[in-house]
Amino acid sequence: MQLASNFAFNFNLRRYTQAAMACAGAAAPGLSAGKGYVDVSTVDAGTSAAVAKLIAATGAEFLEAPVSGRAGYMYMLLPKFRVVHPRSAL
Repeated sequence: MQLASNFAFNFNLRRYTQAAMACAGAAAPGLSAGKGYVDVSTVDAGTSAAVAKLIAATGAEFLEAPVSGRAGYMYMLLPKFRVVHPRSAL
């Protein structure tokens, strides 16, 4: 997806494995070194690892940040938090 090449960071929020993989696959051609892909999907660990591998192959940084929450609240879980871009406010 050429749209991904227009942004320093790309966010993906999907609930289902197939959708998470499809979105990562579509974004991958537009990713490269110096860009970041933030996966806030709530998918299993195997799917997240597969997405991470796909994104790493592009040279872009991958940040796993699944979400959780309840009515009125949403929490982003950052188990491996690190800044992925020098201009980021993360």
